[in-house]
Formats: sequence, structure tokens, C-alpha cells
Amino acid sequence: MTDSELLRYYGEQTRIIHGGQRSPGHQRLLELGYIEEHPVSLRNLLVTVTNAGHAVLDYDPVAAASGFLAVNRVLHASASLVASAEVEY
Repeated sequence: MTDSELLRYYGEQTRIIHGGQRSPGHQRLLELGYIEEHPVSLRNLLVTVTNAGHAVLDYDPVAAASGFLAVNRVLHASASLVASAEVEY
């Protein structure tokens, strides 16, 4: 299971895991701050997805790229307007 699949798995519903079941992917997600662990007993942990983890799950690279292009076009147009409005005295 990839890290993104594991994050999506944790985000689907409440997950309680045994403390010894932490995979390397789980450790990476924990270190990156995408998930948090909350003890529910001596051996079990509740795993929750943080706001940063939800942001990663909701990230759409196509939408982000088109948003970047739209912002880039606006910035270019603004720079063109400023350049054309400059007057030498």
C-alpha cells in the first residue's frame, strides 16, 4: 500500500490500530504531520488525519495547475498595464 493509499484509508473512517502495527508508511505520514495518534488503551491507538493530511487528500494537481495559469495570466496582464502606463517626464 502506498503512502497516499494509506492516508486515504485512514481518512475514510475511524481507525484503531495496535501499537505494534505501525508500518514504515504509517511512520512517514506521522513524521510529515498528516496523521496523529491518540492512545485509546495500553496497546491501541486511534489514528486521525490532520488538516494537513486532508489538504493533501483534497489536492487536485490539474485544478492547481489551471489556477496557477490563471494567476500567471493576471500577473502578466498587470505587469503589461503598469509598463504601458509608465510615462517619462
